[in-house]
Amino acid sequence: MYLYLIFLLSGVILILAALVWNCRRALTMALTGEGRVTTLTAALEASEARNQLLFKHANAIFYTIDSSGLFTYVSPSWTTFLGYSAEEMVGRSYQSVVLAGDIPVCEEFLTKVVNSGQLQSGAEYRVRHADGRLFWHTSSIMPVLGSDNRIVTYVGVAHDITGAKQAQDELRMANQNLHALIASREAELQEAVRSALGTVEGEMRRVGQEIHDSLCQELVGLLRMAENLGTQLSPLLTDQIAYTLQVARGISYDLTLHELDSQSLPDALTLFVSRFNALPGTILELNCDADLLTFTKEDSGHIYRVIREAVVNAIRHGRARHIWIDLVLEGRQIIVTVSNDGAPPPPTSAQAEGMGLKQIMMRANLLDARFTLTTNKLGKTIAELVIPADQLEENIWARR
Repeated sequence: MYLYLIFLLSGVILILAALVWNCRRALTMALTGEGRVTTLTAALEASEARNQLLFKHANAIFYTIDSSGLFTYVSPSWTTFLGYSAEEMVGRSYQSVVLAGDIPVCEEFLTKVVNSGQLQSGAEYRVRHADGRLFWHTSSIMPVLGSDNRIVTYVGVAHDITGAKQAQDELRMANQNLHALIASREAELQEAVRSALGTVEGEMRRVGQEIHDSLCQELVGLLRMAENLGTQLSPLLTDQIAYTLQVARGISYDLTLHELDSQSLPDALTLFVSRFNALPGTILELNCDADLLTFTKEDSGHIYRVIREAVVNAIRHGRARHIWIDLVLEGRQIIVTVSNDGAPPPPTSAQAEGMGLKQIMMRANLLDARFTLTTNKLGKTIAELVIPADQLEENIWARR
């Protein structure tokens, strides 16, 4: 806008300077004794010729226009820019050269000038050359007041900005191509991550199924044998076999994740917590918002696995005795936290080397989520996953 204002003011100043200079020269000639009528007429004619030469070769179109949109004057440079003669444009509407689709823009712009009575700049529109070509122009218009402070006409300056618009279009196209390229690369990366996680998941299912089909069956056989032998075996041995069977079954379920095939995320987590609580040594508490029933199966799987990994790490590395799992909706985000009373996590550099944490980060990326692992002032270790609103089902918000 400031550029347009500078163009307009420079054009108006140039015009006024030329007129003042010519008038002063003519008046000086008259006052010095050379001001005979013929001399004054010649001076004015010379001034007019110089003004026409200036307007003809200026790098802009100067014009005057009335409030209805009719040209009352256009500079000779009009021919250079648009091919029409300046004379044939006087008395014609600007709509005769402006592209039909851009006329509303010009109408709004002129109305704003007339109603405000002030300089307005920045209107951009397309005009048609006499040979049919289209060009982009921009205009600035300023009201001119008469001696009674009433508007007598409107002075405008138009510039050709076709080159600038083409450059903008090329830049916009380049940005679109760049964004498309980045998006395709991100999609390829996410697909690679899904493939890697799918491979890991497949291997985990295989191992879990193998534990179920082999180890668990062997332990069941041992348990039945121990029960049949009765008092011939120590009750402690029978209890140990039963406990080992329970642990093996829990590991098998966690690896295969059969519950997610037929259950919602809250139900799957409830079963997960109940299996852990059936074992001595660690207490798990679950707080899960019921609205998360509508979460997609794929995303539920990612969240479940993040929670499971955080729980396993808390027990294995932190020796946690109490673990709190919370899934809540806050604002338009899902906040998933796994807190525990165990030892604090190792330094960040050591964390980064862990395969479990790497898998958590990969799943967080697939969810477009942010994952952090911190220790609060009370000594609790907190694993937090923040999932943005665009990952949520719309009917969650309809019910809240």
